[in-house]
Amino acid sequence: MAVFDHLRLVSLVVLMLASQLDFSSAAVTLYDLHANNLSGDAAGNRPDPYLKIWCGGSYKETNFISNNANPQWSGSLIFSSCNQGDRLKIEVWDKDVKYDDHLGWYSGTVGTRSGNHVSFSVGSGAMFFSYNVK
Repeated sequence: MAVFDHLRLVSLVVLMLASQLDFSSAAVTLYDLHANNLSGDAAGNRPDPYLKIWCGGSYKETNFISNNANPQWSGSLIFSSCNQGDRLKIEVWDKDVKYDDHLGWYSGTVGTRSGNHVSFSVGSGAMFFSYNVK
């Protein structure tokens, strides 16, 4: 009888631990974020670009890269609450002293689980990124 009580207790603990796991959630990882030929301001200054990114209800912002029309953001950004089928939105901004300038944007649906490569126009330039879904 004691063996059955022990098994029942172990089963209860396993069920409690399993209930804390969220098997439906995934993680979207963005990487290789870079742009080419971004336009600066009307005075001819090169941009200080940065990105605002939304995915699955989460928001992240990159650092700005000073005086660079061809920026490359190192590392990757992980959106742990973003899943396949969720909306992914990226905005490209130019950092300024008073008011930042909106340069362009992308909006799309998170695709398959394998590597995805995306590019979109930003004025006369282009933005590129890749992502994986786990």
